[in-house]
Amino acid sequence: MLSDAVSHLLTNLRPQVAGGVVAVTLRGHAPVIEAFGFADVTKRTSMEASSRLAFGSVTKSFAGALAAVLESDGAIDLDAPAVKTFPDLRLSQPQPAMTFTQLLSHSSGLPRHDFAWMYRSLNSAQLFDLLPHLSFASEPGQQFIYSNLGFHIFGEWLQRTKNKPWAELLQQRILKRLQLNSISDCGDPSHPLPAPPHERDAAGHHAPVTSPLDLSAVAPAGSLCGTLSDLSQWMRLFDQGGWDKPSQRVYRDVSERLLTETTPIAADGPFTAYGFGWIHGRIDGTQVLWHNGGTAGYSSHVSLNRETGAIIAVITNSNAELDDLAFDAHRILNGKEPTQRVDPTPKFVTLDERPLSGCAQDLYGTYQHPAYGTVLVKGHSEEKVRIQATLNGWFTLGPMIHIGQRVFSLTQIPEGGAGLLQIVFHRDALEWQLESTTAPIRFERTVPGL
Repeated sequence: MLSDAVSHLLTNLRPQVAGGVVAVTLRGHAPVIEAFGFADVTKRTSMEASSRLAFGSVTKSFAGALAAVLESDGAIDLDAPAVKTFPDLRLSQPQPAMTFTQLLSHSSGLPRHDFAWMYRSLNSAQLFDLLPHLSFASEPGQQFIYSNLGFHIFGEWLQRTKNKPWAELLQQRILKRLQLNSISDCGDPSHPLPAPPHERDAAGHHAPVTSPLDLSAVAPAGSLCGTLSDLSQWMRLFDQGGWDKPSQRVYRDVSERLLTETTPIAADGPFTAYGFGWIHGRIDGTQVLWHNGGTAGYSSHVSLNRETGAIIAVITNSNAELDDLAFDAHRILNGKEPTQRVDPTPKFVTLDERPLSGCAQDLYGTYQHPAYGTVLVKGHSEEKVRIQATLNGWFTLGPMIHIGQRVFSLTQIPEGGAGLLQIVFHRDALEWQLESTTAPIRFERTVPGL
């Protein structure tokens, strides 16, 4: 069954990605690790089992562990009001009861606000200064809302109170004790560069990403790189409770927090709860601890069946849907049939253009937000309007089309992707909303017309 699970992953991933590494581990056994494809398509260098790749949001489990270790030291009370622990914290509205537990478990009420920092070359301190301009989607503790900002705030607290970057503290307190020597911040010059990220066009051809995503502003949310072997060993910690005295001490310090279902999500299925960098779920009635990651040109997934001890870990240097494949690998290990088959063909949704109702020129102009920057809106034709909005000079939200009175959406977008974006125009303002769980972002029109 182990070879069947590995074969299932490789068969479905090879058509989708430039390259990657998969690992399947059974309790009490060394992982079976298989590399495939290219580390760099342009140079035709092969992917190796020892290749370093980006973890993406799997990084959050390491940040949660560091928070738990510091709590065991008495350095932080994770359940105390964050503003008491971190007096420098300034938010868009007073949140006297919001805690670091909520910030690290996606229940703070802060939505993603990713476009406030993506591709803008912001460092952590600069993003921290923008927090007073970023709205909340709910009151703290009310609902699960995935957000990188909670982990950003934790990293900034570490920098300002410990005078060290979070990755340096992680090395000292956890990684060296566990001998996870390949894992570091992706930009750490003391480690080999990771395999470059790749992107795929509609014809299925891969090439290195021309503008890799800089995660330094939200480093504890997604900036780690390493080998899949070390990542599998990290997962092993949560099944076996450590393999020597140093790892047993780490497990003792972090297990109570990291294995607790802090924020409820659903009654059943893969997403039942979240807590300190881990998603809790149930696959065919068995408990699974897992997380995934995705940046521009990387994808990752790690999962542990807490009843059987089986571990599935996958990292690719291309964007791919890994979760269902990994869950099916768990089913195969349990002697069941897989339920998913991946179609490697990229899917795009093209929205029908609608005739303009109203005057397009009324919408033209420059719209600004103190954190998100500037949106420029201009027309395309008299018969049908396409609005191109360029944000901060780097992100193009277009072409846009009119699909209702002053409501716009993308014309061609990856299925399930940016189509969640909606822009609504008001008099002398526009609001955009990336997901239904996020608060609308309001841009005020500062310059009307072209």
